[in-house]
Amino acid sequence: MPENAVTVELAKLRTSVEALTQGLRLMVETQETHTEMLRAILDAATGEPPESELPELLRQVVGRLDEQTALLQRIEAAGSRRTPPA
Repeated sequence: MPENAVTVELAKLRTSVEALTQGLRLMVETQETHTEMLRAILDAATGEPPESELPELLRQVVGRLDEQTALLQRIEAAGSRRTPPA
């Protein structure tokens, strides 16, 4: 093989190796990003749920509904004791 042909082949080989190296670098970066995303998903799925005011708010709503029900029952009882108009 002439020296010029060897030089050309060597340049092609070097270009191929550089392209493969760049491709591998990009794959590693993508895998690192995926690892971070999966870690965040895992943390979110296994972590303690945040404190919520919802149970206390629901208890308050139920309490108010009970008060309204009692008031409506008193109103109904008072209305039924009235004598109808003549």
